[in-house]
Amino acid sequence: MVLHTHVRCWAVVLAAVAAPSLRADELIVNGGFEQGNKGFQSQFPHSPDSVLDAPSYAVVKNPGDVHRDAAAFRDRSGMGAMLVFNAGGKGDKQVVWAQTADVVPGTEYVLSLWVAQWYALGDAQLDVRINGKSVGKTGCPRKAGAWQEFKVKWNAEKDKVAAIEIVCPARGNLAIDDISLQGALGLPADAIDRIREFEADAEAIRRKADAEVAARREQLVKELQALQE
Repeated sequence: MVLHTHVRCWAVVLAAVAAPSLRADELIVNGGFEQGNKGFQSQFPHSPDSVLDAPSYAVVKNPGDVHRDAAAFRDRSGMGAMLVFNAGGKGDKQVVWAQTADVVPGTEYVLSLWVAQWYALGDAQLDVRINGKSVGKTGCPRKAGAWQEFKVKWNAEKDKVAAIEIVCPARGNLAIDDISLQGALGLPADAIDRIREFEADAEAIRRKADAEVAARREQLVKELQALQE
């Protein structure tokens, strides 16, 4: 009983010195589409029951639910939803997905998303834009249902908002999932450096506390063994 009490006390000490995390804040709302057709805009007509007509899109768990020729597969997590769209013929440059997020000037962010073909037609591509400028283009595997990640770094510089657009510049039968825009706490670089210095100091304290806990535990075990004898 004495041993357990002391170990619990040391556990409290370890929790107290835990460093704050530099976990990136997620700025995209409903990027995984688990909330359905919410939180974003599209120039494509929303067609929840069928994407046979082009252009159109739907938020579904399986592309096969909205098109008879679509491959049957799950979203990236295997448990949620995805945005499925039919971009129609070549020359269709409408925005498939758009959302605006507040950003901190001078801060670097990481924009990422996953894309797959639900009906393989060839080299379908997406053009990803922030504030009207392309930050990269992404294709996807030729095999229907195979997910591929697109990731790019973007610096806000003087911008206070990031207007993100995903455009399909040509024909495509694609699915999009897990759209993300993250910055390290949305803080300037000097603030992040200070936090990292604190985390390094806190890690040193944690290692020292771990060693002290181990030594104290060993001592208590010896004391209990002596009492039993």
